[in-house]
Amino acid sequence: MQLTDIVAVFPSTNGDARRDDFEAQVLREVLCDRLRTIDIVPIKAVTGECFGAAGPLQCVAAVHYLACAAHTPEVSDTAAALVCSSGYDGTFAATVFRGCPA
Repeated sequence: MQLTDIVAVFPSTNGDARRDDFEAQVLREVLCDRLRTIDIVPIKAVTGECFGAAGPLQCVAAVHYLACAAHTPEVSDTAAALVCSSGYDGTFAATVFRGCPA
């Protein structure tokens, strides 16, 4: 898998400006100019803070996004979604889900 396969990012934005700035900086450093062309899908903006359920909700949303994106011609079979998660204790994790060829 390549960074160019990532078509969407599910950030862990939660309203904490310090954490949001950190996550934005990490995404800019990792994805560089591609960040402008990638879908940013902030699940917490819809669900609110769900604490322990936030990460699993983001994962379900990422898998659903890839399932729907697979039916569009501009998204390849190798499309991937990046899910970011940060905890109140300062931990940070990232998971990548990749679409499967039909």
